[in-house]
Amino acid sequence: MASNQTKTDDFLFLFCKNCWNYQKFQLSKNQEQTLSQKTTFLCLKCNLEQNVDLEKIQNYYEVLNEHNN
Repeated sequence: MASNQTKTDDFLFLFCKNCWNYQKFQLSKNQEQTLSQKTTFLCLKCNLEQNVDLEKIQNYYEVLNEHNN
């Protein structure tokens, strides 16, 4: 199967509120990724756009890593 993804594509696996399952989300086009603001990702299964707070995700994983040390 051929893939049309490029190396610059940004993906996250998130819970989709429409599919009601964990799906692959792609960063919406023409949008810069910064931690200080919400970023819009697009569900690749149902095309639902969801706002994602990347700073909260980063903080969540930092706390998990601190507890594992």
